[in-house]
Amino acid sequence: MEKLTKIIATIGPACDSEEKIESLIKAGVDIFRFNFKHNTVEWHKERIERVNELAKKMGLSVGTLIDLQGPELRINLPVEEIMVKKGHLYPFGKQVFKKKILGIGVSNHQIEDYLSGGEKVFIADGFFQFEVVKKKDGLYLKSFSEGILKNRKNLNIPQVSLPFSSLIERDFEGLKLAALHELDYVALSFVRTKNDILALRKEMKKYGVTAKIIAKIETKKALENLLEIISESDGVMVARGDLGVEISLE
Repeated sequence: MEKLTKIIATIGPACDSEEKIESLIKAGVDIFRFNFKHNTVEWHKERIERVNELAKKMGLSVGTLIDLQGPELRINLPVEEIMVKKGHLYPFGKQVFKKKILGIGVSNHQIEDYLSGGEKVFIADGFFQFEVVKKKDGLYLKSFSEGILKNRKNLNIPQVSLPFSSLIERDFEGLKLAALHELDYVALSFVRTKNDILALRKEMKKYGVTAKIIAKIETKKALENLLEIISESDGVMVARGDLGVEISLE
């Protein structure tokens, strides 16, 4: 009987050795996922080759999936971590590095043009909650949480629709890898409309990538346009972390 449910395993430092990969294949992994948000291009290249070589050696067919970063927002701190206190105001955006002050920077400074004050901001999958405060000297985040905030955590602003490109510069390096190693799937993060999928398919054609496209559903906008996204994709993946921040459980 054909197995309809597929098991996807993400390759990371804890399971990227030949022994670990072989044991995962024997345990029933069908597809290995490479999260392009982390590690270097060379790191991913080496491990894609490792998976392919092991699968060939074992005489088994194992799929490969590259998960592109897309227009994801992450914080940039001037230090590795800061202690966040409830009720405090933290400088936000490019002023943190321009003025060399302690605050919370962001991976894409363009978002500052779309903030007017009062927007809710969620960091680290919603563990930290803030509100945007706009002053004459710049933007600030008022904290409603406490704890140690570490650098490079994800950032969500559900109330704001940001018109950013669906692909960032690093993603094109991922497409080159997908073409070179004939990967089976390309997943696109933070899909909002079918146009994001069409843009990816166009770029894949340029690079000679023949992989199937997986649309990651992790924004409210994606849910609103779900049917049109499905119509242009080969599959969808529900990214519960970011989606859980964007919408309520109900």
